[in-house]
Amino acid sequence: MNRLNAPTFFDLAVPVSGSNVILRNTLLVVLGSLILAISARAQVNIGPIPITLQTLALMVMGATYGWRLAGLTVVTYLAYGIMGFAVFANPPFTGIVYLFASPSAGFLWGFIAGATFIGAAAQWGMARNPVMLAGAMMIAHVIIYIPGVLWGSTFIGETWLPQGELFNTFVTPFLLGDTIKILIAVAVVPVSFKAIEAIKSN
Repeated sequence: MNRLNAPTFFDLAVPVSGSNVILRNTLLVVLGSLILAISARAQVNIGPIPITLQTLALMVMGATYGWRLAGLTVVTYLAYGIMGFAVFANPPFTGIVYLFASPSAGFLWGFIAGATFIGAAAQWGMARNPVMLAGAMMIAHVIIYIPGVLWGSTFIGETWLPQGELFNTFVTPFLLGDTIKILIAVAVVPVSFKAIEAIKSN
């Protein structure tokens, strides 16, 4: 198998050519970015950074979209916020300042790299293998956590983030939830690939 050449889920589910590829991909980007916005509000408030469903959406999206569309979808989602739409998880929910001042800004920037990585792993052929896909998703979470924690470290000394509380605020509360999200994504994605391939073969 050529590197990054495995068909994506939507290449199999909605095979098109020519200008129809652009139309399909545009619709997928719009749909995916809206799902990211909606999943930001499906949250549990535990502190300055809530637990949301965004990383679950991100993992499934990356594994089914491929690297180009997954990265573009996250960029589109961030662009909504920059343009003034209330798509982020915390007040004021919008604005370019959010991406450079919010405690969760580092995670949002990490979403681009994380989604792109999962998309690349899927197009490497890992989306059909639950074990390989789980490993790729774990790495993607690390990729997301790195800018999240680095950005969070700039808030040390704030009243809500005293010394020694960096990981207790930016990492530890999310580990269980992220593990569950990976398990859900790994349960859904390979089965979806097998189902669509079975349908197409009939």
